[in-house]
Amino acid sequence: MEKAEGRYDFSLFDHVIERAKARGLAVVMGTPTAAIPAWLAKKYPAVLSEFENGAKRSFGGRHVYCFNSREMYTYTERIVRAMAEHYKGEEAIAAWQIDNEFGHEDSDMCYCSRCLDAFRFYLRDKFRGDIRTLNETYGTAFWSQEYNDFDEIPLPAPTITTHNPALRLDWERFRSHSIEKFAAFQAGLLRELIPGVTIIHDFPGGGLGKHVDYSRVAGELDVAAYNNYPVWGGQREPLAPNEIAFGLDYIRGLKRKNFWITEAIMGTQGHDVTGFSPGPTRPSCGPIRAWPGAASPCSSSATGGHQGRRAVLLRGAGCGQREAEEILRGPELFPGHPPLRSPAGKPHRQQSGHSLRLRLPGLLPYPAPEPAAGLRDGDEKVPQVLL
Repeated sequence: MEKAEGRYDFSLFDHVIERAKARGLAVVMGTPTAAIPAWLAKKYPAVLSEFENGAKRSFGGRHVYCFNSREMYTYTERIVRAMAEHYKGEEAIAAWQIDNEFGHEDSDMCYCSRCLDAFRFYLRDKFRGDIRTLNETYGTAFWSQEYNDFDEIPLPAPTITTHNPALRLDWERFRSHSIEKFAAFQAGLLRELIPGVTIIHDFPGGGLGKHVDYSRVAGELDVAAYNNYPVWGGQREPLAPNEIAFGLDYIRGLKRKNFWITEAIMGTQGHDVTGFSPGPTRPSCGPIRAWPGAASPCSSSATGGHQGRRAVLLRGAGCGQREAEEILRGPELFPGHPPLRSPAGKPHRQQSGHSLRLRLPGLLPYPAPEPAAGLRDGDEKVPQVLL
């Protein structure tokens, strides 16, 4: 697409779209920012994010850029504008997907100098430039952690014992803020150039354990989408059905309306490690047939697959032609498909989850005490761990 700086080549995608249109298919076009080109990393090494120990992430794989890199914003705008201008009149494009799987594989964390500067700016803005208010709010008198200015505030990188818990919580908020800002930037560009555009993002699983707040990113979208992988890499067995259902319901709650499945398992999965495979040994497609079917009652309005030529892959996984067609039809199997009306719900706030993770109780092993007088074996005893 941009193998050299400023040289855009959309011919492959033009060809794919024409082939799709010839078969009556619509297309979701994705911005390519999740996988930056080699020349960009070479020209601007600062675009690469850093691990907690200060080591830079090497070019390769994906999701290696820093969300606070100025160069990343510059080149994101250039490629998104070029794509939007080229395809803004294409009726076969049903939606535009910004980036890919925000926060996946720990990509929502970076400890570079750009992030340090942006974090200090974030705190300066939050506390309206008053360092005394920050000190009082954080309780920095403990361990002589008072700051005289915002430029003395550190990143919560490894130290002896731990950093101030309020600082760490604001760091979590800042990490999400960095991604929310980048998502809003891309969405704004597309809305500027393509009036009436439908904007989506494909969220990965495990959202409750990530630093990025899916619900805030979803505020920039028209439709929330989900990549449904009940098994990935070296798992011996798929996730339990209740975990799969919870993940689907969580995505539905992001915008409180139907969502799309943009990727789904179609065979052996994993980048470099493979485990459970829903292949020919599973009768009637087994899990491959069940998982998309489970998404539809949870208000999934569309189903896609990670790998190309899905019908061929389904047949190779042991599915018959009729079964493959049913899976590809997805939500059409549920006529009308109205949104669910749940009589109960489970509220969730990402920052509450951050707080719990930052202050986990310590577990210290102690020998089991002898039963108190009058207690029989099996009656209530003193716990064997100190919380």
